[in-house]
Amino acid sequence: MRFEIEETVRGPETPDLKSNLDEELVIKEIDALIARPESFLGEGKTAEVRIMSGNENCCMKIVDDIRLNKLYDTDRPRYNSEKVEFDLLQQAHAISGKVKVPRPYLAWKIHTDTDRQIGVLVMERLPAFSLKQIHEGARLPKGFNIQTFFSDLREYLERLHSELNIHHRDIAEGNILVDKNTGAPYLIDFGDSAAAWPGENVYKSKDTFGRTLHNYPEDNRALNDVQKRLSFLPQLTK
Repeated sequence: MRFEIEETVRGPETPDLKSNLDEELVIKEIDALIARPESFLGEGKTAEVRIMSGNENCCMKIVDDIRLNKLYDTDRPRYNSEKVEFDLLQQAHAISGKVKVPRPYLAWKIHTDTDRQIGVLVMERLPAFSLKQIHEGARLPKGFNIQTFFSDLREYLERLHSELNIHHRDIAEGNILVDKNTGAPYLIDFGDSAAAWPGENVYKSKDTFGRTLHNYPEDNRALNDVQKRLSFLPQLTK
């Protein structure tokens, strides 16, 4: 199969990603990862995330036409290109403090001769599990403080909004992680995120005629809902 890497974005602190991520072999690497169940970390509306073989400190977010065609017969959900998400992650990572954001390393847009399109985002793998996993039975770290956890997230979102004009727009249990050792928060998946122009309602997507195409959840309101749902878990109410 012939393919073309249409666009490559590389961060300034990209680690050694092993020779199997050479441009000539990247399709084989992606297909090999997808075939390995143990590499699976998570998935969303459009992408799945896999642990990289040969470098377990990195993971790959993969948006693949083959998967999307299986999930959606007609209209696919909107999502950022790998380059846009890379840029948003770089900015968000730069202001991370108590709340961590994964460092992006590499982004590829690939187009094959069979018209298969693949977006790849290589980024830092975080030592954490999601609040979704907590709801499914994973145990919170000892000493976890729900008030501090969400206070830190609100403070970070305020910085994200005021300093960078970036709005996450997909605050949910699957996109908020808990450090396995310290209980500190992480925020992931900027696939729906956007930078707002002054006066723009970034939570409404409109067409050229001004008609609303999609409503996104407002960050702080969505975070409040996530906290309420978590607070009812038995391990936090004992």
